[in-house]
Amino acid sequence: MGLISVYDRLAPGEQVVARVGPFFATSQRVVRYDEANGAFAQVPYARVDSIDLVRPQNQKLILGGGVLIILGLFLFGAVGLYTGLISIPLGIVLMVMGGRGGKEVFYELRSNDGMPGGQEQWRVPYRGSMEFIAVVGERSHVRPGG
Repeated sequence: MGLISVYDRLAPGEQVVARVGPFFATSQRVVRYDEANGAFAQVPYARVDSIDLVRPQNQKLILGGGVLIILGLFLFGAVGLYTGLISIPLGIVLMVMGGRGGKEVFYELRSNDGMPGGQEQWRVPYRGSMEFIAVVGERSHVRPGG
């Protein structure tokens, strides 16, 4: 299988306007085509209700920051070491950084009716997707954001 399978499924006169990974923005709809297994899903632009920028939290940084804060409170309160006070603001910084999101950033196309194949199938990688997201946003009349 190759890209020809995607083009075989397009309606007469329908054209691919933008592409990123397995996602194709055509002149009529958004298509997700997995070349590895041939899975094909489509959503008309009218059904796209939002395009959200998603930044999952980094749980490891949040946990590490919490441990530093507890350690700092223990070292200062129980042992009396003033150096424990240094770890408290550092722990707070780590927790804030973790809460702001990790490295895996993506756009998620959403519909109030639900997306075919499940919502997680419609996560568009952030890098290299600006043209694709702009086309989908323009044609669906939805402002990308998050």
